[in-house]
Amino acid sequence: MIDSNFLEVFIITNKRESFSYCYKSIENQSMKLPVTVIEGMSFVDANNKALKDCKSQFYFRIDDDFILNKHTFSFMCKTLKKHKKRNNVIMYDARLWEDFTTKVIRGLKIYNSELTRKLGQFKANHLGKIDKIFKKRVEKSKFGTIRDRLSVVGIHACASWKEQLRYEELWTNNAEVKHTKTTRSDMKRYKKSLSYQYDLSGDFLARLNKKRKSEFHRFLGREGKK
Repeated sequence: MIDSNFLEVFIITNKRESFSYCYKSIENQSMKLPVTVIEGMSFVDANNKALKDCKSQFYFRIDDDFILNKHTFSFMCKTLKKHKKRNNVIMYDARLWEDFTTKVIRGLKIYNSELTRKLGQFKANHLGKIDKIFKKRVEKSKFGTIRDRLSVVGIHACASWKEQLRYEELWTNNAEVKHTKTTRSDMKRYKKSLSYQYDLSGDFLARLNKKRKSEFHRFLGREGKK
C-alpha cells in the first residue's frame, strides 16, 4: 500500500446495484489504497464530508457507478507523483467510457485536499451539481490542474432504470429544480448487464486506449513487460 498520507479513496454511494461492481474493481486494483465509503448523502454533502474527513494530501472521489481498470490507481498515482508542480495541482482527472451513450466522458477525479479546502466547501448549482462551480473557482485561483483528455481509465456504468431514479432522488436533494439529465433516454434503452459492463474495464479499455494513443496505453504496455 502506498503511503496513506499521499493518497486515499472515497466512494460516494446509496448502495445501488452498481456499487458492488465498483467496489470489486477497487478491491482488485494493482495498487492498494485506504478506502472510505460515504453512504446515503446528497452529492454535495457527500463531497464535503470526503473533503472534511480526508487525512491525505490527495484523494480520489469515486461515484458508485464507476468501474475502474485494475491499473487505474497505479497509473494516476505515478502520473501525479512525477508531476513537478504537483503540490500546486488542485485537481487531476482522466476519462471514462460510457457504454450506454458510446462516448468518452469526464471523468475520474483526484483532489488536493489542502488546496480544495482553501477554496472553501463544495457548492451545488441549481441542478445539485458541483463541477461547474468548482471549475470557475479554480480558474480564478492560482492553482493548477492536470486534465488527461486521452486516457480512459474506467467505465461509467448504467444500472437499471429503477435504481437510477432512486439515485437521482438522493443525488439532487440540494437541487432547486427538477433533475433533467440529458442521457436519461439512453439509460432507459440500455439493457446490458453490470457484469458485461464490468468486463469492459479490462481488454476493451486496453484496446480503446491503444486506439487513442493515450498515456494510459503506454503505461499498460510497461506494466505488461514487468
